[in-house]
Amino acid sequence: MVEWARSAMYVARYYYVLDGGDLELAKDLLEKVAGSNSEDADSAADLLKRVKAAISRKEGLEGADVDVKQEQDLSVEMPV
Repeated sequence: MVEWARSAMYVARYYYVLDGGDLELAKDLLEKVAGSNSEDADSAADLLKRVKAAISRKEGLEGADVDVKQEQDLSVEMPV
């Protein structure tokens, strides 16, 4: 279990720092490690907080992009 937990932490950290990385996969891996009796559980819990914050920021930015696109679509003038 110890080796698996360390490997999962490595993969999760990689996806967290990778621009456009799979944050959901990182979150899933970290939740498993954080909930285990592994010696990496505390580190996983700390990184999990940062990954969840990154997911929230990403979702907020995606929502803002949709709002901007909708405003742009509405501002297009219709021919007379």
